[in-house]
Amino acid sequence: MDHKIIAYFKNRTLQTVVEGTNKKIKLIKVQVYGSIDFNN
Repeated sequence: MDHKIIAYFKNRTLQTVVEGTNKKIKLIKVQVYGSIDFNN
């Protein structure tokens, strides 16, 4: 039973890290898209 509780918290932590990384990637995409100038 204890290993299931520990696994839950480990997976929850990993999901938080992945979600944070995805948010950073999306933010970078928005910033880059705003700075692209196709006339050059």
